[in-house]
Amino acid sequence: MAKKKRSPSDSDEGTNPDEMDFESAIGEVEGIVHELESGELGLTESLNHYEVGIKRLNECHKLLQSAERKISLLSGFDSDGNPLTEPFDDDAEVSPNKAGRKNRNAKSKTNKTTSTNPSSKKTRKEDFDDDAGDDDDVPGLF
Repeated sequence: MAKKKRSPSDSDEGTNPDEMDFESAIGEVEGIVHELESGELGLTESLNHYEVGIKRLNECHKLLQSAERKISLLSGFDSDGNPLTEPFDDDAEVSPNKAGRKNRNAKSKTNKTTSTNPSSKKTRKEDFDDDAGDDDDVPGLF
């Protein structure tokens, strides 16, 4: 007689993400994936396993985000050569990148709007002519 497989939702569904460590959660996800890939589960069991797997995967993401918040950034060294660290601030790290992207996008938008000459959009044969300026003969390229 076949053994009844334990449903992952029987005891795992109420598990708090704070109580589970990353290795346990990712191990459970790997086990669920293996069971789903085996093809031996019925549709209902597969859906239940899939649901629990997604929950565990989300818990893994939360645990990783929590770990990232605890990372200290090396900001330099003091006069004795000891490292100076400051807490990792993901908001401060993201803001300059976003501002850079906005500036880059703003520049390209302004270039598009200021270019009103329709002939500047046309492709010219000279743009692709290899004989026009042979860059291979320029000393110091490589």
